[in-house]
Amino acid sequence: EGLEEMLVDLKSIFINGVEPFVSVLATDAKLTLEVGERVLEHAEKKHNYNRHHHKREDGNLSIVVSLRIIKKVLGNIPLFVFQSDIGDIVISVSATPTGVKFSIKKHNIAVGELVAKYPDEFCEDEHMVFIFSYCSRTKQARTIVNGLASGLTSINDIGWVHINNFSLDSTNNDYSDFIEQFYILAYERLLSSKDSSDFSDLPPN
Repeated sequence: EGLEEMLVDLKSIFINGVEPFVSVLATDAKLTLEVGERVLEHAEKKHNYNRHHHKREDGNLSIVVSLRIIKKVLGNIPLFVFQSDIGDIVISVSATPTGVKFSIKKHNIAVGELVAKYPDEFCEDEHMVFIFSYCSRTKQARTIVNGLASGLTSINDIGWVHINNFSLDSTNNDYSDFIEQFYILAYERLLSSKDSSDFSDLPPN
């Protein structure tokens, strides 16, 4: 009762054992969240609106990349992309001659870039852990490499992020001569230098 007639009809149909109205409602839910995010974003910029905090780590994001650099990277090697349709945010991760680069776009406009630099005593064929952390509340980000944290960098235009709104896409698999990728992890919290050291002890798989 109360459902649109179209949804009632869909409920009686199964495609590969799944009721198709489930995907329809999932799409509607995602679009509702996307519109809601745009409204809040506009309110923040134009009307000095402050979002309510629902939990301690709300709006925090960390991405962990574990790599072995087999030999010196000569150019820019795209590795993978985190993408949020709801926030219209793309975080692209690539290996460069100086370190692992995290490039951020919002509404298809570049808003920030951080490079997690290789250590000074870096040796080829070494396993390393690179971390990118961002706090929506302070609009600041930093990187950590093998336990050594960089300074904080302001990224004012990325807005509010939630890691569970992101999907992961691999962009390039043709880099095996230069890099061996062990694992990619994502967390809804800010990671510390100690966390980075703990990740180094994890097995490659």
